[in-house]
Amino acid sequence: MIKKIIIGAALLLVLAAGLWIGGPIYRNSKQRQFLAQARDYLAKSDFTHAIFAARQTLAINPANVEANRVIAQIAENLRSDQAIAWRMKVVALEPGVLQNHLDLVRVALMLGATVRAQAALRDVPETNRNTSAYQQMAALTAIANDDVALAAAHFAQAARLDPDNKKIQFDLAVLNLQSREPKDVDAARVVLDRLRADPAWRVDALRHLATVSLRSKDYPKALEYTAELAADPNAAFEDRLMRLTALRTSHSPDFPAALAQFQTESAGKPEDINTLGSWMIANDLADPALAWLGSLPGTTRALQPVAAAMADCYAAKKDWAGLQTLLQDQNWADADFARLALVSRAFKEQKRTVPAQATWRSAVNAAGNRLPALSALFRMAKNWEWPLEQEQLLWAIVEGYPGERWALQSLNQLYLATGNTAGLQKVYVTLVQFDPTDLVAKNNLADISLLLNLQTDRAHELAREVRTRYPNDPVFASTYAFSLHLKGKTVDGLKALEVFREEDLEKPSVALTYGVLLAASGDATKAKKYLDLAETGKLLP
Repeated sequence: MIKKIIIGAALLLVLAAGLWIGGPIYRNSKQRQFLAQARDYLAKSDFTHAIFAARQTLAINPANVEANRVIAQIAENLRSDQAIAWRMKVVALEPGVLQNHLDLVRVALMLGATVRAQAALRDVPETNRNTSAYQQMAALTAIANDDVALAAAHFAQAARLDPDNKKIQFDLAVLNLQSREPKDVDAARVVLDRLRADPAWRVDALRHLATVSLRSKDYPKALEYTAELAADPNAAFEDRLMRLTALRTSHSPDFPAALAQFQTESAGKPEDINTLGSWMIANDLADPALAWLGSLPGTTRALQPVAAAMADCYAAKKDWAGLQTLLQDQNWADADFARLALVSRAFKEQKRTVPAQATWRSAVNAAGNRLPALSALFRMAKNWEWPLEQEQLLWAIVEGYPGERWALQSLNQLYLATGNTAGLQKVYVTLVQFDPTDLVAKNNLADISLLLNLQTDRAHELAREVRTRYPNDPVFASTYAFSLHLKGKTVDGLKALEVFREEDLEKPSVALTYGVLLAASGDATKAKKYLDLAETGKLLP
């Protein structure tokens, strides 16, 4: 009996040892299995199963970098704001890997989160900054912030670090074409002329060389480059149309024959017909365009791209009754939302408000929840200067596609232009919800909320948080100072501002706060200077 007990105890010890040893082995095996599945599903764009497999991996090991990277890639493919959070997790797990930081910057730029992109760049270790990859990403971030000079400097450094990289050479040349310095433009032309000899870069180089020649009215060069571009089999139809532009702007006698040739070549190609029709309208040739389109066979005119070109001709001629008649009984299938929008405009231009509104609602309904359709309707409403319709479409895009950060940026511009403070508050609330790391959005939300006396406790906290994170930013400090003033601490608010240079205090948005606080403290004479400076900027009501 004792022997059996000893043997049983020994077996239990062996089993326990096996479990202790086999547990980690088993977990590692399952981790590798789930991760392999996640990668396989991702390669097949089966995002549902890829996320499930990656989550299974993370359930075993939350620090698995590759599983986090898989989910980050899926979120990026779906243009989800969550892509930023997942890329940040990858950086946290592997902070020394440059590519992780650059992926975060790239995704932030893709989603329009330029502040997040700048912060990610700042987090790149100094030892990794003297690389071509870093300099290129820094250049793209500068472009996103409209800082062309800084972008050119970064591209130049990238070119020095990787002198044989033709993409960097091309990007720097294209950027330098926008320079106000003639020597920079001349240097860019030399680079593009050299790339023009490379089949891989020929069309791109010719396109930009032709563009800068047309812009500078160097017609001999423009004719030379556009002739080469039109003859290149890899050139798109839009590229080849630059030949017509060069011939027309240079008043060449060859223009009529070239236009007729393009019209003949586009026959049977509805998209090319539409493109050529648009070009003719843009070049004040709406009447000839309508005559040409009207001469096409009836079956061709019934095709949506051709019908759309004819509609554009009527709109260019401001023949609204003709436009309404043309489109009233047509059906453009998946693009019918655009036809209905054009009919709505025809009604509106004829002062027929009720049918215009009803037809616009039909256009929005026809677009449904399709992002391309909603975006196209927004562009139409923007071109027609219809602010209410723009606003409605942009919010529909924000709610249905949170990753489309451009929609929030467009709402921001729309509300700034119209002085809609309440609308801006809604935009900043949404921005902060999407990206809690966006300090600019937090500062703006605090400022707007304090102006509107909405959610003031939250606004005061946001103002304090942002100023604490970046104490040397005068705009952030001005919001914090205004917050202190509203809490009865005007003296403390003035102290928060008076550490800055005079040129910082004279910025209109900062000057306004400083002037208000000075006036509140009894220094009306000094306050007047800053309140007058504030009037030079665009202020919200």
